[in-house]
Amino acid sequence: MAGASVAVQLNGIQRRPARYNGASRVSPAPPTSRNELMFSPRRTRITQTSIENSTGLLDDFLLAAACWYLSGLVAFLGFSFGHEVVIRGSTAAARDVGWLGMFSSGSGRRYRQIAEEGYAGDGARDSRPAAFPAYPLMGRALRAATGLPIEAGLLVVSNASLLGAFVLLARYLRTRQQNAPAALPDWTLCAISVFPTGCFFRMCYAESTFLLVAIAAMYGMLRRWPLPALVLLVGLATATRATGVALLGPLAAHIWRDRQALRARAWRLALWLPLACWGLVAFVAFQYAVLGDALASAHAQSIFRVRPAVDWPRKLVDLATFEPLRVVYDPDSPAYWAATERLGVPWFSLWFANPLFFVVAVALTAVGAYKRWVTSVESMFVALMLLIPYVTRAHEMGMQGMGRFVAVAFPIYVVLGQLFSRVPIVVATGLLAIFGFFLAAYSALFAAGYLIV
Repeated sequence: MAGASVAVQLNGIQRRPARYNGASRVSPAPPTSRNELMFSPRRTRITQTSIENSTGLLDDFLLAAACWYLSGLVAFLGFSFGHEVVIRGSTAAARDVGWLGMFSSGSGRRYRQIAEEGYAGDGARDSRPAAFPAYPLMGRALRAATGLPIEAGLLVVSNASLLGAFVLLARYLRTRQQNAPAALPDWTLCAISVFPTGCFFRMCYAESTFLLVAIAAMYGMLRRWPLPALVLLVGLATATRATGVALLGPLAAHIWRDRQALRARAWRLALWLPLACWGLVAFVAFQYAVLGDALASAHAQSIFRVRPAVDWPRKLVDLATFEPLRVVYDPDSPAYWAATERLGVPWFSLWFANPLFFVVAVALTAVGAYKRWVTSVESMFVALMLLIPYVTRAHEMGMQGMGRFVAVAFPIYVVLGQLFSRVPIVVATGLLAIFGFFLAAYSALFAAGYLIV
C-alpha cells in the first residue's frame, strides 16, 4: 500500500514505512533491542573473531604443551639414565651433588652461585661475572617466594620459560606468513623441542629464558607493539646473555621501516637503540660499582680458553678462512676435540659436533633466505647470533659452546619446519627421532659429568 501509514512488524521491532520514489519500504533504524544489539552484523563479526582467536590460542597452547612435555620427558629420562647408569665423567664429584644438583653442572654452577651468593667472589680468577644476571635473579626471586632449593628454582624458571617460548613461537608462526603450510607450526615446534642442543633448555642455564625473550621481542615487532615495550624486551635480553645485542639489529630495522621522514627515523634510532641496551648498561654499572671493574664480565671470559689468544690481524685472517672450525679436527692442535674429552667417541661429543651445528645453521639460514621462508629481519637475527660468538670467542675456545648459540637462533627451526612439511612423513619422523636420540644422549652425558660444551 503505497503511501499508507501502516506499521510493519519486523523481528519484533515496530517500524514505519518511509516514502522513496512513490514506493513504500522499511526505513533503516538502529538496533534498539538487546537481542538486535547482540546479533548485529558488526557485533557478530567481532564476537566470531574473538572466538577464533581464543580457539587458536588454545590450540597453540595445547600444541606447545604437548611438545614441551614429551620432549622434556625424553631429556629427563636421558638425564636420569646418565646419572644413575653411565660411568662418571670428568666433572668432579658428579654424583656427590645428587640428581638435582647435576642440573647445575658446567656453566650452570655459576648461575647457581650467583643466585645464592651474588657476584662477590674469588678475585681475578672468579668466573661468575661471565654469566649475566637476569636468569639467576629470577631463580633467586622464585626461591625467596616459594622456599624451593636454588637448583629447583632455576629449573622451574628454565622450563617455564621454555613452555612460554613454545607458545609464543606457535603464535608467531601463525602471524608472520598467512600462506605458509598449515602444518608449519606443528613441524617447527617438533624440531625445536627435540633439537639435540636443546638439552640446555632444560638445565640450569639461561638459554630457555633468552629464547623466550628473543621470540617475544620478534613477535612484538611483527605485531607492531609500542616501542617502549620492545625496548623493554630487548634490554632484558641484553641482561640475560651477551648475545642479546643481536636483537638490536632487528629493532633498528623495525624502526627504520616506519613511514616517517628520514630525519624522524634517525632521531628515533638515536633515542631508542641506546635505551634498548638498558640491561647491558645496568650490568656494566653494577660491575663498576660492586666489583671495581666495569668490564669484569669481558675479563672473566678470558679464563675460558683452550689455546692462547692471538693478535687481531692474525685472528681476522683465521676467522675469514674458518680456521677455528678446522682445528677442532686437527690432532696436533690444542683445540682438538679429543684433547680433553674423556669419552673419546666423536658421535657423542658435543665439542666434535659444534662446528657441524654452526655450518648447518648457516646453511639452513641461507636456504630459508633464498626460498623466502624466513624474512630479512629473521636472517639478520640468526647472522648476528652466530657472528657475535664466532668473532669474539670461537678462536680461543675452539668453537666450544657454538651448539648452544645455534639452539637459540630460532628462525632456523622455521626452515626445518618448512623442510619437514615438504618431505615424506617417514623421512621427517626419522630425522626427528635422530634429533630426539641425541637430545637424550647429550642429557645423559651431561648428568654423568662429561664435558658437554
